[in-house]
Amino acid sequence: MENCYGCGACCNVCPAGAIDMKENKEGFLEPFIDEEKCISCEKCKKVCPSVNCLYSNDPEPDIFAFSAEEKILYNSSSGGIFSFLAEYILQAGGYVVGAAYDSQFLVNHVMIHSIEELDKIRRSKYLQSSTGDTYKKTKELLEMGEYVLYSGCPCQIAGLLRFLGKDYDTLFTVDLLCHGIPSPKLFREHLTNSFDGIGNIEDVEFRSREGWSTLFQVKLKNGEVKTAYNNKSVYMKSFLLDINLRASCFRCQYSKLPRQGDITIGDLWAAQSSNLSFEYRKGVSVILLNNKKGERLFQDTLSGSGHQFQMQKISGKGVENPINQNLLNTNIFYPSAINSDIAKRRKFFEDCSDMGFESAVYASLHKFDVGLMLFMSNNYGSIATNYALYRTITDTGRRAAVIDNLVVIGNTARDFVKKHMNFCSDFMEKGDWRAVNQCFKTFVVGSDLSWDWIMNQWSRQPQYMMLGFADKNKRMISYASSFGAKKEEKDIDEDARVLYTHYLKRFDAVSVREDYGVEMCRKLFDVHARQVIDPVFICNQEIWSEVSASSQVEFDEDYLLAYILNPLPYKRKAILEAAQNLNKKLVVILDLYEVNYEANKRAMAMDENIVKPDFIDWLAYFQHASYVITDSVHGIWFSIIFKKKFVAIKNRSRERFDSLERLIDYPGLFFEDSMSLLGKTNIFADIDYDVVYQHLETSRMESEKWLRSALDVAVKPKSDVESVKVMELLFRSLHEKKELVNKIKREYSYEEEQKKSIREQLNAGKTWLEVVFTRNQIVPEESKLRGINDIQEYFSILQNKTDYVLVLSGSDECSGQWKRFLEVSGLPLRADIGWRESYAAVVDRGAVKVDEKSKGEININYEFLAGFPKYSVEYVDGELKVGCKPLRYCKVKIKSKGFTGALGACKSEIMVDNIDFSMNKIGINIVVIDKETGHIMDSINVNTYSDPNLRINRV
Repeated sequence: MENCYGCGACCNVCPAGAIDMKENKEGFLEPFIDEEKCISCEKCKKVCPSVNCLYSNDPEPDIFAFSAEEKILYNSSSGGIFSFLAEYILQAGGYVVGAAYDSQFLVNHVMIHSIEELDKIRRSKYLQSSTGDTYKKTKELLEMGEYVLYSGCPCQIAGLLRFLGKDYDTLFTVDLLCHGIPSPKLFREHLTNSFDGIGNIEDVEFRSREGWSTLFQVKLKNGEVKTAYNNKSVYMKSFLLDINLRASCFRCQYSKLPRQGDITIGDLWAAQSSNLSFEYRKGVSVILLNNKKGERLFQDTLSGSGHQFQMQKISGKGVENPINQNLLNTNIFYPSAINSDIAKRRKFFEDCSDMGFESAVYASLHKFDVGLMLFMSNNYGSIATNYALYRTITDTGRRAAVIDNLVVIGNTARDFVKKHMNFCSDFMEKGDWRAVNQCFKTFVVGSDLSWDWIMNQWSRQPQYMMLGFADKNKRMISYASSFGAKKEEKDIDEDARVLYTHYLKRFDAVSVREDYGVEMCRKLFDVHARQVIDPVFICNQEIWSEVSASSQVEFDEDYLLAYILNPLPYKRKAILEAAQNLNKKLVVILDLYEVNYEANKRAMAMDENIVKPDFIDWLAYFQHASYVITDSVHGIWFSIIFKKKFVAIKNRSRERFDSLERLIDYPGLFFEDSMSLLGKTNIFADIDYDVVYQHLETSRMESEKWLRSALDVAVKPKSDVESVKVMELLFRSLHEKKELVNKIKREYSYEEEQKKSIREQLNAGKTWLEVVFTRNQIVPEESKLRGINDIQEYFSILQNKTDYVLVLSGSDECSGQWKRFLEVSGLPLRADIGWRESYAAVVDRGAVKVDEKSKGEININYEFLAGFPKYSVEYVDGELKVGCKPLRYCKVKIKSKGFTGALGACKSEIMVDNIDFSMNKIGINIVVIDKETGHIMDSINVNTYSDPNLRINRV
C-alpha cells in the first residue's frame, strides 16, 4: 500500500460498499476491502490515481503573485486567493469543498454553501484529510447543474477527476502546492502529549494569523496561547524534514507540471526575489492558471470581487522579465521529499511505536544521548568547567546537548560555548521541559556552583538544577556539583530541605566537587555522594592547548598573571610587590561578571595592566604566564594544568579553597589572606609537578571511572504518584511563602511611575533624602551633616554630639572594607562580618543597642522615645497649672539581606514610621535620626564592599 494516496476515490466508487477508508498502523487512511462483499468489478482500480495517471493541463501555465486586502489576509494562511475564489462561487449560489477540523482535530473535507461557513475551510492544515463522501456529493450536485469549487491536494483532485470520469462545465478545481501529508494519528498524539489532552485545546493554527508567519500556534481553552517557530516545533520539524510523510509522498506523481487542478495555489516564498511592485510582507500567494477554465474563473473572480487586492504576473505569456523558476516553490515541479531518505522515514514510524512520537522525532533528527543541565555564568572558570564536562561525556562516544532552554546561560559564556557545544535552544522552545524529557534518556547536572541555588528556596533554579522536571524513567546523574560555601541545617528552610531531599533521592548517581559536599548530602538530605575531581582536570588535557592555540594574542615577554575575582587593597599591594620583586611585566584579569566588573576595575586601580580577554585568550594568558597569583579555584586548576609557579589566596567561600588544598596536598601554595604575602622577596614555592600530578592522577582516574559507570548505571525506581503529590504540596507551600514576601515588598515599594520620577529627580541633582522628603511631604530640619562629604569629619561630628541615633543596614556585600570603615568612623561595632553576610546595627546616643550579622535575612524592630521630658508649673487666676511637653514615639524597622543568590537577591531597608529612608546600595546604608526631635538628619551610603576611599554617597 506504499503507493496509495488515501484519496478515497475507490471507496466512493465501489457499488457494493465493500471498501472502507481506515487508519493503518502509521495513522494514514487507506482502503480496507471486505472480500465477502467485493464483486470484483475492478472499478476501484480504474479510478485509482496511483494506477491511472492522466495529465491534460498546460505544462507552461501563466503564474501570478497575489495579495488580498489586510482583512482577508488576517483570516488566511497566505495571500488570500482561496477566499476570493470561494466567495465568488458561493455568491453565485454554488458549493465549495475544503478541509476543516472536527472536534478531535481530525481534518475532513466538508461542503459549504454560505459565506458564513467559509472560515472553517480557510487556513493551512498540515494533515492527511479524509475526503469522506464528498466525491459522491460533488457528482450529485454537478449532475444537477450546480457550481462546485473543489479544493485539495493534487492527489485528491486527481482522485476526484478519475472518480467523475468526465469534465463538467460547472466544476472548478483548485490543487494546493503540497509539501506532503503527515499522519493524523501522530498529530493527535502530539496534541495529547504536549498540551495535556485534546480536550484542553480551542484551536490549532499551523500558520499564525499574526502576519505571514511560519509559527505553529495552539490556543487553549483557558486562554493561554502556546507558540513555536517551525524549527522548534517537534511536529513541524517532523513534517518539514519529511520523516512524518506518507510513503507515496516521496514519489508523488502529481507534484509536477502539468498540474491536476484548474488553478494551483500556494505560498510565494520567493517574494523577496520576485521584484514585486506591491507590499507582500503580510502574505502573498503564487497562482498557476493551468487551463482556460482556470483563467476564466480567475478573471471573473477578480472582476466581480468587492475586495481590494494586488496582483502581478511573474511568469508566462507576455512577461518580459519572468521570475527565475528556480526561485519558485520546488513542489510545483517535483515532490519535496524526492531526495529524502525513505528508509529513515520507515525507521521513524517504527520508533514511534516503541518510544512515542516526540522521542522518535528527536531520535531521528538529533540523536542526543545526554542532556546537560549546567550552571554557566559569565565567569571564565564556569565556562571552562562546563565545557570540560561536555567534552568528557562526548569523548565516551555519547552525543550531548546543553539544556539552555530551561536555564539561562550568561551572554559572555555563550560566545564561546555556542561554537563548541550543542544547545537545546537551537531546536526547542524556551521553557519546554516536556520536549527535554522527550529528547534525552540521561540527564547530567554539571559542575561549578550548580547547587549553590538550593539555599535560596524561592528561586526557580532548584527545580531545574536538581532535575525536578525529569520523568521518573530517566537516568539522573550529578557530576561534581558544588553547594558553594559549606552550609548547615540552620541555613535552609525546612520545607525546602524536605523538597530537595526528594529531588536528590531521585538521582541514580550523585557526586560533588568538595569534600564537605559529601557530608552535606549525608546530613541534610540523607543521600550518599562521592567526591570527584573538577571536570577541567578529568577531561583530556590536550584540549586546553588546542583551544588556546587559536588565540591571536602575541606573547613577546615574560609576565606575572594576576587573575583576581575579589580585589582588595592588600591584595593589590601584594600583586604589585610581587611583580616588582620578580621584575616582570604584570597582566591583570578580573572576573567577567558585568555587574561587578567596573567596581572591581576601580578597586584594582591599575588600568594599564588590566586586560579583558575572551575565554580563548584567557586560557592563552595562563598557558604563557611565568607566574600566577589568583584567588580563583579555576585559576588554581589552570595554573596546575599548565604547570605554573603560582600563589593561591583564599577568597570568599574559604571552604572551597580548603577542600582543594586538601585534594592537592602540596605545601606552600595556599595563603589565608594577601597580607601574609607582604614583605616577602619570594612568595612562589618551587613545585614538583611530578608529585602533584602523581597525587591528582589517582583522583582523576577514579573520577573518570565513576562518571563512565554512572552513565551506564541502571535507572532506579523513582517516586510513586502519592509521593509526587506530597512534593507538589511542599513546592506550593514554598511558592505561597514567596508570594507573601512579594506582597510585603509591594506594600512598601513605589509604583513604576514613581520610580521613574525618583530617577529623574536624582538625575537632576537631588539627593536621595531630598527625594524622600518631597514624596512624603516632609519639611526637613536643617542639618550640617548633609553638607559634609569627608567621612572622617562626618563621624567626628557624630562623636562630639551624641544626641543622634544611627541606624545601619548592609546590602549585598559590605565586608570588603568594613574593618577600615570601623577604623575611620570610630564606631564600636563588631569587626567579624563575613563575605556577603547580612548586617544591621543601631547606635543610640553612642551606645550600641543592635549589632547583628547573619548568613540569612535580618529583620529588626527598634523603638525609642524622641525628646526629653519637660514640665512647667504656673499659678494662673488662683489655680495651679502643670504642663508637660509630649514625647515622640519612634518606630524603626531594619532589614538587611546580603547576596544570597546569583541574581543578587539583596536588600537594605530602614523604615522610620513606615517610610523607607535607606539608599539600598551595595555596602553599608546609614540613616541618622535626631534623638531630640525624631527627625531624619541624613541618609548616606558607604561602599564598604569595594571603595577603599570610603566615599559618602547621597545619590
